Amino acid sequence: MGDGAGPNYRERTARITVSRNGVLVTRLAPGRRAFTTQRMETTETSIHTTGFADLYAVLGEERDGKAILRLHYNPLAPWIWIGALIMAFGGFLSIADRRLRIGAPARRTTQAVAAE
Repeated sequence: MGDGAGPNYRERTARITVSRNGVLVTRLAPGRRAFTTQRMETTETSIHTTGFADLYAVLGEERDGKAILRLHYNPLAPWIWIGALIMAFGGFLSIADRRLRIGAPARRTTQAVAAE
């Protein structure tokens, strides 16, 4: 953990190294900022994403001089965006049907032909 200061805030940052079987996967740096003039706190999350999962790190409030660190592993979270892209592509295909844009001529019914 490290403390820092900005122009109008104080910051506490955690440095997290994530490894699997001794191999480095990523480094995360979540933080928490306290703005002195507005008396407001914000949380800076750190996200590592792959094609199959997201790993979120959040530095929470302090209790008894110790900060709470939350790690969230969300499998298949990036697939939400892939699903949205597939739906957008389907919408584009439905607009691209030329018969719907121009308007196909309507067929006459047999009653309309008999009335003439």
